[in-house]
Amino acid sequence: MNLKLTNEVRSSVNLLHNAPVSSVKEERQRTGRLIALLVGICLLVLALYHAWVRRIPVVASLVVPVLIMFVYVGWVLYTASRDKKRVC
Repeated sequence: MNLKLTNEVRSSVNLLHNAPVSSVKEERQRTGRLIALLVGICLLVLALYHAWVRRIPVVASLVVPVLIMFVYVGWVLYTASRDKKRVC
């Protein structure tokens, strides 16, 4: 089957394959932040597990400030992204 594409169809096909550089960069940054957040959550759960199983008060005393810090940083990033979307 021999199909010929018109110029209009060709341009729309090319637009689908070429994503803007800024959106790719933003998506990579977002993915990196999500991976860092997941690693932090995993480490926090691991520390809580060790504090619970081994009854180590030192680990528990370190986990609470880390948990507060993660919640604070997450809230700051969330509000910054929300405000950025609101401005645009």
